[in-house]
Amino acid sequence: MKNQYTAVIVGGGPAGSSAAHTLAKSGVDVCVVDRFRFPRQKLCGGLLTQRAKKNYAAIFGPGWDEMYEHRCDGAKFFDGERLVNSIENYGELYVCDRSRFDARLIDKSKEHGAEFVQGDKVKAVDLRHRVCKLQSGKEITCRYLIGADGVNSVVANAIHNGKTSRNGKAFALEATLPVAALSREIAEPEIYFDSIDWGYGWIFPRNDVVVVGIGGLFSKNRDFKANFNTFFRDRFGKAFTGVVKGHFLPFGEYSKRMGRDGVLLAGDAAGLVDPITGEGIAYAMQSGWFAAQSVLEALSGKTKNVNAAYRKRCAVITGELAYAAKIRNFLFSAATRALFITALARSSSAPYRYMDLMSGDITYRELLKNSGRKLIRMVASKIAGK
Repeated sequence: MKNQYTAVIVGGGPAGSSAAHTLAKSGVDVCVVDRFRFPRQKLCGGLLTQRAKKNYAAIFGPGWDEMYEHRCDGAKFFDGERLVNSIENYGELYVCDRSRFDARLIDKSKEHGAEFVQGDKVKAVDLRHRVCKLQSGKEITCRYLIGADGVNSVVANAIHNGKTSRNGKAFALEATLPVAALSREIAEPEIYFDSIDWGYGWIFPRNDVVVVGIGGLFSKNRDFKANFNTFFRDRFGKAFTGVVKGHFLPFGEYSKRMGRDGVLLAGDAAGLVDPITGEGIAYAMQSGWFAAQSVLEALSGKTKNVNAAYRKRCAVITGELAYAAKIRNFLFSAATRALFITALARSSSAPYRYMDLMSGDITYRELLKNSGRKLIRMVASKIAGK
């Protein structure tokens, strides 16, 4: 490890790897610093959509089939024990082991010359001089700094002067269990809209294991462990006795500035997680790629303001998240949640549009345009008592 680089990336997840791969491939000397040694454990359902596949191909090229452990072509949507709707022969959905997924991405970045410092935490950041101070006592100076270090980002906290709140974030509890330990077979992803306030539960198959979890807005729920235990018991007919782990994640509150003064925030560090679908991996890769492209543009002299260039690129993401934050009030609030479930149950196309949304084939604006009239008729019918 040198003490000075053109670019330093804090965090070796999908956002950090995408940025590192893009920069290193263009010949930029770049260093990724992560506090863990890879492969490291990472709490995440691991669902990968066509959006993630497209972003992966654009950034890393071939090799997608080595990135996931399970593939399926459908999903089921539940309200309690009631199957509300389902998708069959939709196309490919994937479930990955995040520890392996992230390790494979960082390896691809290293193959192009990115340096990777692992097992050494960035404990402080000097934004003015762009210096990362590591737990080991070492210091790294850079021209450009990309914070891709997750929801509890050291870089983001430095930018925001530590003024962050958990109330705008979601919290998730998750357990990974052997298939043999469960009372029934899980063949495809299952989504449950009744398991927690302002959120949902999930059961994802991954070859020889199953991932079970719940996630919801932190400020709307007070006993996540009790909710998880109830969710598990209702789904499998027995008490949960394994190990459950929790983590915070962004939930619609993304960074408006996306950084400042040559410091860029990407992925969860920038709050780029869809507050309805929970999509985060695809946006992490895309924002890391955008950050690297903006740095390359600044290095070539095509732009004098790397932060403005990055915000402009990320508008395609933040614009979607702004719409999603508004729509989630209809999906999750107690006053209108029943209408959403009714609409989902009545429509044969609704679950497919949901998956199209996750795949990036339609936008939230297009979804509202296509669904608005049906919702208005449904609300009118509800008021009329029909």
